[in-house]
Amino acid sequence: MVSERLVLFIMKKIFNFIIIFVLFSTNIYAADEIEKGKTLLKSLSKKSLTKKETTSFLKKYAIILEDERSDGEVTYVFDDENYSRYKDIEVISTDAWRFSKLGVMRLFNKDIKMSWKIKISDKENLINIKTKFDPFGKLYKFTVMDKKDFLDQIEQIKLAEKKKKEIAKKAKIEKKKKQEKERLAAENKLEEEKQKLEEEKKKLTEEKLALQEELEKQKIEFDKQKKKTEEELLEAKKTPEQKQKEELEKKKAEKLAEKKRLKEENDRKKAEKLAEKKRLKEENDRKKAEQATKELYNSVLNSKWGMKNIPCNYNGGAYTEFILGKGEIFTAGGKKQEGGGISNMSGTLKQISPNQFTMKQILTPTPGNRLVYSAIGNRPSAVVFKTYTIINRDLIKFKSEIKMIDVDAILKGYKGNQVGYTYRTEYGERVRCK
Repeated sequence: MVSERLVLFIMKKIFNFIIIFVLFSTNIYAADEIEKGKTLLKSLSKKSLTKKETTSFLKKYAIILEDERSDGEVTYVFDDENYSRYKDIEVISTDAWRFSKLGVMRLFNKDIKMSWKIKISDKENLINIKTKFDPFGKLYKFTVMDKKDFLDQIEQIKLAEKKKKEIAKKAKIEKKKKQEKERLAAENKLEEEKQKLEEEKKKLTEEKLALQEELEKQKIEFDKQKKKTEEELLEAKKTPEQKQKEELEKKKAEKLAEKKRLKEENDRKKAEKLAEKKRLKEENDRKKAEQATKELYNSVLNSKWGMKNIPCNYNGGAYTEFILGKGEIFTAGGKKQEGGGISNMSGTLKQISPNQFTMKQILTPTPGNRLVYSAIGNRPSAVVFKTYTIINRDLIKFKSEIKMIDVDAILKGYKGNQVGYTYRTEYGERVRCK
């Protein structure tokens, strides 16, 4: 029982001590805040610039202070609606400012709104800056500089830096030009020396060839002379009978050579005649094939073509035709399907080989198609590119590449460039109508 009372007594003492400590600490903090408030109120009691005075002041001066935005000392320059913060000569931030309805100067730092009160005195210049939830704000000392002088100074520094850069750039260009000139001079000198060596080499080669040619001529002349001498010696040793025999053999050989030449000439003429006959036949065959191809192509274009297993006279007429300027036109129920007033149709046909031709057909909507025309205007609603292969007179096959406006996008209410295209490829065949 005694121990429990002792514990309760100690706890009570500790609790009283904590209450006294808290009250004391709170009073000290409150006293400090009251003292700060008194100092601030004392400073605020001094005359601040009015709205008109502030406007005139900001038009004339730039404000220099350390505003505790982690940039160190900065310079504020105000215009009618915005202010810029300069660090040295560079703008580090720009935002808006204005006067409130009560004439309080408001500055914006992104989403933060601050109030400024400017005080000018002979001893020191102060700005009271406070945010929305700060009842007193904080005083900042500042200095001023004539705004025009400050901006002129920045301009002069920038011009000086620009001039310095231009001088450096010019010097760099001149240095590069000099280096390029020296390089070209060295290359030219090297090229001249190389050319000189080439010319000397060429001259030596020409002299060598001339010497070889001269030696070859002398050798040929020597061999000719030697042969002539040998022939003359042999001729001197021959008897009249040998000479007569050789003359007869020579005439015989000449006769045989002439006979051979005439035979070769006759054979050549026969070969040329046969080649010309063959060429004329091939040319005639080619023309016949071209004519047949042209006739077949024209026959395809000028005929009606139906679908497999569906008669051309089905339901009053079900077939396609090739029409100049339109392309391939389908007839259904005896009526040509040329857009029906809701589409304009144009097409071109082109033969690309003896048995193939292509068609490009473009459909564009008219105002009669209100849904599509209001969405895309006169943009193509469809582009069809077909490649036809003529299998025989009664059968043609085709590959169709279709670019179609995205109707689903139009139905969703999209317009203009919001409406794209869909793409698909189809294969089919046509049979000639009997």
